[in-house]
Amino acid sequence: MQKIIHRIFQYLDYKGIPHTRFEKEIGLSNGYLNTQLKRDADIGESVIVKIIDYCLDININWLISGTGEMLINMNEKGNLKGNPKGNPTTEKPTLLAAPAVNEGVPLIPVEAMAGFGSAESTQVFEYQIQERYVIPDFKGKVDFFIRVCGSSMYPKYNSGDIVACKRIESSSFIQWNKTYILDTTQGALVKRLIKSSTKGFITCRSDNKDYPDFELNIKEDINAIALIIGVIRFE
Repeated sequence: MQKIIHRIFQYLDYKGIPHTRFEKEIGLSNGYLNTQLKRDADIGESVIVKIIDYCLDININWLISGTGEMLINMNEKGNLKGNPKGNPTTEKPTLLAAPAVNEGVPLIPVEAMAGFGSAESTQVFEYQIQERYVIPDFKGKVDFFIRVCGSSMYPKYNSGDIVACKRIESSSFIQWNKTYILDTTQGALVKRLIKSSTKGFITCRSDNKDYPDFELNIKEDINAIALIIGVIRFE
């Protein structure tokens, strides 16, 4: 069975991107990809995030699981939809994009890093939205879906689960001991939020006991918060 590393090479070869240039541009050490390929090894979550940020046309489902087409949101000329000239967009990015009218709830093609995340806050543009789901039970209750990556919230959530999220406007509306997705300076995190004894901070807890608690400064570390109110899981 193919692993993510095999699909990365398939994508690079299809796009004609030299492997060494790709490694350099996303901040990997020279030869990292070839080493992982020879070992037939999985790649780290932080590397997956770097690839997603760099390869705007890659289908996240395909990259992670091998399902669907390799590329997404492409027009007939091979450019990203919503960005027809292929130039950098000036559209303001946001992880917590609101759903478009009558188009269903967007699945944001960003991995929710169920661990400590990446070095940068993960963001997405409207034209990068991969799918929109119309699920009657979630109508009017959900702002976006996002896919979990990692095992820190197991057994509550498995890697690959799609969680349904509702934005909250203020940290004062946090329901303690509930699970949330946080857009933070460490990336997108899925955590259970616990009231901190330190003013201005919140405690982030994993359901997987192998991961220790840690605290975030509400004003300095957190850009946005959304409550997880449901999950789509495939057996």
